[in-house]
Amino acid sequence: MKKYAIIPDEFISDGIKWLVIEKDPLDSGGYFLYHHKVLEEPCVYDDWFKELEHALQAAKEDFGINENDWKDF
Repeated sequence: MKKYAIIPDEFISDGIKWLVIEKDPLDSGGYFLYHHKVLEEPCVYDDWFKELEHALQAAKEDFGINENDWKDF
């Protein structure tokens, strides 16, 4: 599972404009939330969450992204 979302203008900070959420490719059972300035470039930093729901909640609280804002790659 890998999805992306555009951060609303009022939540943009430090040039971070995109979020990508992905199930840990190393299969830790968790999810990464990658923070990008440019989607096509490597992320600036990332957060790891044990549960998908926690990653989605953090995206909503910190960046104003609702579940229906996520798009498939």
